[in-house]
Order: sequence, then structure tokens, then C-alpha cells
Amino acid sequence: MKFTGCLGIMVSSLILFVVCSLTFFSCVSSCDYSCPDKPVITPSRLVVKFGDPASATCVACQQACLPLDDSVISMEASLGTPDVNGTIVTWTVDRMTEWELTPKCYYSDSANHQCCTGLSVTVYSKLINVAKHFRELSLSIVVTIEVFYVLHFQHECCCLMLLIVTIISIFILFSSPEPPETVSFSLNPSEPLTEGSKVTLQCDVLNVAPVANLIVTFYRGQTPLGQVKSNDATEEPVSETFSLSYNTRKEDDGVQFWCEAKLELGAEGPQPPLVVKSEEVTATVYCKFRDTHVQHILKFTENDIYSLNQITDTH
Repeated sequence: MKFTGCLGIMVSSLILFVVCSLTFFSCVSSCDYSCPDKPVITPSRLVVKFGDPASATCVACQQACLPLDDSVISMEASLGTPDVNGTIVTWTVDRMTEWELTPKCYYSDSANHQCCTGLSVTVYSKLINVAKHFRELSLSIVVTIEVFYVLHFQHECCCLMLLIVTIISIFILFSSPEPPETVSFSLNPSEPLTEGSKVTLQCDVLNVAPVANLIVTFYRGQTPLGQVKSNDATEEPVSETFSLSYNTRKEDDGVQFWCEAKLELGAEGPQPPLVVKSEEVTATVYCKFRDTHVQHILKFTENDIYSLNQITDTH
């Protein structure tokens, strides 16, 4: 069947598009990651906070991709823009908006052999103590308003009124209920405990990524009791509950228990690592009541036996 005119051009363009697409994807699928002169990416591992900019530089080859007229050099990723200058590719992301990213730098030589190197990208969410952040933000707003009015209305009466309003605002701000934190701690069961009973220390962490890099440590006062990690390999933010079993003692009465969440992202991540503490929970532990009944048999004579029941209460 022969197509002519506009229809022929459309059909030819469609065929060309399909052929080019199949060729591109076949090249990508047959990418060689073990070639001798493979691309080198700096840094070899990228750790970036969600929403932040990021960049990496790739040197495509030393000799294998030369001359450049016979090679195709680029960086492939679902996000960002590659800028090719000779054998060097600069990959730039203005704002990291994806959690799972697998960029790779590649070149295709004159024999249509494609050589690739992948870039490991870890995108994380920052742990925030929302209560503290809320207080600091609100306080900065109050101070900003005060300075603004003082600069525009330099009058003793106005300044005095603004000072009173600021003091009242800060008092209301700090006495009002705090919003929940991203890391919270609880005892289960939560009611008063008895020495020797088994209790579960529970730490809830909200919207953290990647959760596999999170280390949760439980504390009794300033003494660490143990660490727990997640087995979840999800790269997007998730909420997870971590727990640790603990046997109470009478010495635990009045002691504060809490947990700490640390996002350990390695040398390429934030230094020091991101750490958020939970609120402290004071334990109430009652002594266990014990009853001991001891029967003493006293023999006075050969035929008379008297029994004496003595009840001893110990705590």
C-alpha cells in the first residue's frame, strides 16, 4: 500500500519515531556496565534532601569514546538536565522532586557499543521537631511585627503597647498545646506499672525517608537500652512504629524513658547525622506486694501438739 501527500509524511514520521524509540530502548537495555574505559561520575554517590538542588559531573571516557564525531555522549535520568561539553557531562537538578532516581552516564562508540555507569542517589526527608519549629517561627513573626511598628511609629505610647502585646503573645504561644512531633514515645501499657512486669517501649516516627537508614535508640534516663532498625526498603516517606521489650524494676519509679531517631546517611549525607529526640515519659512503678504464710509446729509434750500460724508481710 502506498501513501501519498500529507498522509504519507505522517506515516513515514510515525515509522521513523517507532524505529528510533526501539533503537534507543534497545541500546539502553544492552548497556555495558563492565567496559574497561567506562564513565566516571563525581560524586559516586549522591545524597540530597527532597526539594533541594543537586548536580553531578561525568567524564564519559579517556579514549574509547573518541573521536567525538563518532560517539554519542549524554546522561540519562527521569529528572534534571544534562549539559555535554566534549567528554564531560554535567547533570543538574533545580529541585529534587522524585524519591526514586536512577541516573546513568553513557557513551556509544562507532561500533554502536554502549558503555554506562550508574549514579546511586539517596533522597531523604529532614526530621523536624515540629513543636520547636512552630515556636521559633511564631516567635520570629512576633519580633518582626514589633520591629516594623517601632520603625514606623516611633512613639513612647505605641512602643509600650507593642511591648505588652508581645509579652502576652509569647505567653499564649508557649502555654498553648504543642503540635505533635515527628518522633513520639509511649509506654505500653501506659497505666501505672508493677515491678517485674513486662512493658513495651514504643517509638513512633512519622514521614521519614529512607526508613532503612533510620536508627532508633531507646533510653532509660541517659542510659541506652537498645537500638532498632527497619527492614522496610521503601524509598518514599513512610511512618513506622519501633518497639523494645523491657522488664520493670522498682528503681524505675520516677525515671524518664524516651527515644531518639537518627537518620544515618553515610559520609555523603549531612554531618552530623540528623537526630530528633522524643518527649520524655516519666514511669510510675509500684512495688509488688508479697504474702508469705509460714506454719510453725511446736511440740510441748509427747501427746500435745500446738500449731501457731504466723503471718509475715514483706514488700
